[in-house]
Amino acid sequence: MEEISCREKYHKKKEKRNKVRTINDWQRLASINRDTYSCELIEFTLGFIAFSELTARHKHFIEND
Repeated sequence: MEEISCREKYHKKKEKRNKVRTINDWQRLASINRDTYSCELIEFTLGFIAFSELTARHKHFIEND
C-alpha cells in the first residue's frame, strides 16, 4: 500500500469539491441534508421543550419556597 502525502490528499479533496455537479447531484445532496437537518431540528426542539419545562419547574419551586 502506497503512502499518500498530505498535499496529494488535499488536492484530491479539492478536485472532488470543484467537480461540476449535475442537477441530480444537487437534488440528492439537498434531500440528504434535509433529512439530516429535520432530524437535528426535531432533537433540538424536544431538548428545548424539556429544558423549558425543567426551568419552569425550577422557577416555580424557588418562588414557592
